[in-house]
Amino acid sequence: MDPKQAGDRVNTDRREAGQLARWARSGDLTAVYVPPVEAAAMRDLTRAHEETISPLKDAKCRLNACWLRQASRKGGRATWGPAPLQWLAEVVCPTPAQQIVCQESVRAVHEPTERLQRLEQARREYVHAWRGVPFPVAVTVRSAIGDLTRVVNPRALMKCLGLSPSD
Repeated sequence: MDPKQAGDRVNTDRREAGQLARWARSGDLTAVYVPPVEAAAMRDLTRAHEETISPLKDAKCRLNACWLRQASRKGGRATWGPAPLQWLAEVVCPTPAQQIVCQESVRAVHEPTERLQRLEQARREYVHAWRGVPFPVAVTVRSAIGDLTRVVNPRALMKCLGLSPSD
């Protein structure tokens, strides 16, 4: 990039086009990948999926704290499956206020869980043809890279994914 001189502060399309042409001739411009609509849609699905995980973990933490304060214990190994959540929904607390808080905590776990299941199903339907690696890995990598033909070798793939510490 050239240093700006005092009179070069005026931006016009003509000046900018001339500067871009000079940079293109000198090889100073790098190619940028603009994902097609399908890849952008998969990125959106993946982001929505990832954004749902944190609120779900927080809701589970709050629900655990609520039931620990009530000194309620459920036997069994599964913590967040349908049976323990059903048990939690049926437990009666000593006061109405505590009952409301605990029932709302159960609902706060149900809602992101259902959203996560819907998003996971949508991702599975969207990428039915991708094979060879586990589904979440395929979705994340494919949506991050976009067009696989732009990756010429494994080193370029690692660089694209941010997995090459030297780059």
